[in-house]
Amino acid sequence: MSGIGGRTAPPPVRSGGLGPSPAASGIVIAIAIGVALSTMGVLALTLSGSPPAAAGGPVTFSAARPAAAARLPYGTWILESAFGLDLWNATTFTEDYSAISSNCTLTPLDGPLPAALEIPGYRGDLSTGAAVIWFFTYVQPATNTSAAVMVVNGTAVGIGEISGARCVELPGGFTGIPLNVSGSASAARVVDQGGASAYLAAYRTGASLAMSLYPSYAPPGSPGAFPQWNFAYSPCGGLSPQNLTGPTDGISFDANVDAANGTLVSAGPSPVNCQFNGSGSVSTIFSVFSLGSAGLAIGAGTTGTVASQGCSSGDYCYDLPVTLASGGVDPADFAVWVQSASGATTGIPVGYALENATGGVLVYSMGSEELTWQPAAGNSTVPLTVGDTLWVDMGATDPAGAGYSLAVTGIGAYYGSSEGFSLP
Repeated sequence: MSGIGGRTAPPPVRSGGLGPSPAASGIVIAIAIGVALSTMGVLALTLSGSPPAAAGGPVTFSAARPAAAARLPYGTWILESAFGLDLWNATTFTEDYSAISSNCTLTPLDGPLPAALEIPGYRGDLSTGAAVIWFFTYVQPATNTSAAVMVVNGTAVGIGEISGARCVELPGGFTGIPLNVSGSASAARVVDQGGASAYLAAYRTGASLAMSLYPSYAPPGSPGAFPQWNFAYSPCGGLSPQNLTGPTDGISFDANVDAANGTLVSAGPSPVNCQFNGSGSVSTIFSVFSLGSAGLAIGAGTTGTVASQGCSSGDYCYDLPVTLASGGVDPADFAVWVQSASGATTGIPVGYALENATGGVLVYSMGSEELTWQPAAGNSTVPLTVGDTLWVDMGATDPAGAGYSLAVTGIGAYYGSSEGFSLP
């Protein structure tokens, strides 16, 4: 998965994978602002212009779209993509116009091309689908022209248009984004129910959001032949090294929504290293940590909880023994969640816990996906040792034979690696 800032590790395969994100087809509207926006890859979007001082507040896609369209020049335009950003920290990018091909002409829409792009910071509610700044890219295939407009706090500003032979090259199956797609507000509600609410509860400060809307690039009727929203939440604070105030390692959350019918396609957490600079080697989590075969038990007693005994009383729980723990590996070095046989996150587990050999809970995490471990009173958490146990509380329904598996993916020094364990 890709998040805001840094790099993120790809988790085990999830359902609903739609292949790589479409690149903006010839719409390189100036200036390299590389934005990691989607779970399928990094999309380089180049923009120009500085947002105006605006008295309004963040707006949704449905409000920003008509404002952007009204700022376009002559003719009929097809909306190709939309990107909404809410960054914890303000970001300034230096412009670089060298990305434009020599056979293409860039024409500013509002005033001269500036030397920098400024994106204001935002520390409000990230669950509404509203964004401080929206970028819209358009194409006009008949004239080999593309254009971009930004909307800042509800005010539209034309960025520029690019024209020239072969400056707009659209792949087969491209249909653009229709008028009747689900808006960012309705998509945000679906994403919130799919796990974003738990994520935002865990990251109350420092979180940023990138929302991206892509068109269909597949022939009608084929798999993936629908526009899709991607929501990428990150703890990194911003997009560039100057404003990355997030943790050395943490968790991002990505979700994809079918923009045609408003249903959730996939969602889940992924490790992110906000300060990762691409240098040095990365160890694999499975070289220092592993689990044995899972057993299935029912929680003892009548008042026990995940925090107190690893498995709530009366619940069905998998227990997996720690069979490898070396190099000082500890719970902060990995994240865990449960997947169905198809690779989809299940939303089933009540919680997770790591327990030492004498039955004392070391750390626990409530919810279907472990986003942040909570320490249990009186027990050391660092490092883990062989003989510890990982508990997965599956709730009151017997999960035996459903084909579930436990995904473990590395964080920080173990970023970029993952392993899976069967839950029979």
